Amino acid sequence: MARKNERDSSQSGAAMLLGLLMLAVSVMASQHMILITKWVFSQHILNRATQAAVLSGAHYQARVLNAHALINRTQMAHQVAMAHLITVASALHQAQQMQIQVKRNNPPLFLIGAFFGPHHAAAYAAAKLAVPAQSSGALRNLKQAFHGHDAIVQHQLKKQREILLNEIEIQTQHIIQNTLMQNLKSDGLQTSIFSLFNVSFDTAILLKMTQKGVTQQDISKDTKLTQWQAWLDHIIGRYDYLKPRNDSVRNFWVMDPKCPHVQHALRRQGETTVHASGFYEATDSLSFHARRKVHPVICYLREYPMGWAKVSTEASNLVVNINNTAPRRFNKGTFRQWAQGAINNIGWLVGIPRNTLATAWASRQRQIWQAHETPEPAILKKPNQPFVLSISVKLDHDWFVQPSSRVHWHTLGLSQLSNRLSPKRLSNQASAQVYFSQIDEPDQRNRFKPSLFQSFWQAKRINAQDD
Repeated sequence: MARKNERDSSQSGAAMLLGLLMLAVSVMASQHMILITKWVFSQHILNRATQAAVLSGAHYQARVLNAHALINRTQMAHQVAMAHLITVASALHQAQQMQIQVKRNNPPLFLIGAFFGPHHAAAYAAAKLAVPAQSSGALRNLKQAFHGHDAIVQHQLKKQREILLNEIEIQTQHIIQNTLMQNLKSDGLQTSIFSLFNVSFDTAILLKMTQKGVTQQDISKDTKLTQWQAWLDHIIGRYDYLKPRNDSVRNFWVMDPKCPHVQHALRRQGETTVHASGFYEATDSLSFHARRKVHPVICYLREYPMGWAKVSTEASNLVVNINNTAPRRFNKGTFRQWAQGAINNIGWLVGIPRNTLATAWASRQRQIWQAHETPEPAILKKPNQPFVLSISVKLDHDWFVQPSSRVHWHTLGLSQLSNRLSPKRLSNQASAQVYFSQIDEPDQRNRFKPSLFQSFWQAKRINAQDD
């Protein structure tokens, strides 16, 4: 019994020593658990911030491409509106000339009704109802509206296009940096994981854009206007009013047995020409072609202009000598003599010719409106190439550089892990892509091709890509 008591007394304090040792190990384990937890959450925060930053930059670039597309579409809308205005002005000016002709009874109103029907005579007689003052005021309003559209295209749209083109790279980098910093800071939120784990991101951030996505070099100007002219022709073709306005009516019941191939005719001609360079022209004419005889078996058509007009933005290159020689009255020679000498083509006198005399008078009395050259629209040099934006972020971590932390790593036998983390930085890479997708059209055959004529540019995250 005495020997047992002696043994118990010799072991007194050993349990306390063991308990203290276990407590120290627990404290060290807890400390390193907190450190590892901080590292994991810090890396998670950095991953989310990097992904958010690169996606924000890609979204901005997609918006820039969509903005260019909308500017191009707006410019196209203004050009189509200008084409309509100049066409309406030509029709109104033609109506003014028709009013003069119908009052002169040249050609006679009853003759038009007798040869071609009362509806054509009524349309011809309706020109009498036009009020000259109202017509002149309407022409001035059309001209002012035309110049207003031209001013918007030349100043506002052109300026906005230049701003977008010059600032795309600077703004992309600014958005990425700002988004990254906003996601790495707590912004005073006490319940955030920044405050919960006492993680600080106020140290230096090393940001590198390994792939820049859409750059200023990827967007060029259509200097030759080839794509723009093709798109302009496609849009203009949708409006019947801007298509060639040609129609003709023949009289088949007043026949000449010796010239059955030549009939009295009423011909309407009209055309609107719009060039991508900024040239607009609208021409309209209406003429009565009366059959005349030269020989008992040879007939021709004598043209009597009823209405004519031409409105253009510059002197037409189509004005030839025929316009300079077309007389206003044929008191010094016959129409046939002028036609044969000016056109040098006797075949023009038979059948249903063009309204050559009316077109000549229209060119001589043409109205010229001022318009600037079309600003060069923005296009993509390589629209089918992938636009990938990639960034690399490295972040200094203040809590990891504490000397006590290094001692604890070695104490726990994790020296290899300590050496791996010796750069003292957290890092991450993220990528996003700017792509063209028409989500509302399931049929691939009807989808638009990538371009700056349609605003279907979007952004999405993709797997991180190295430079």
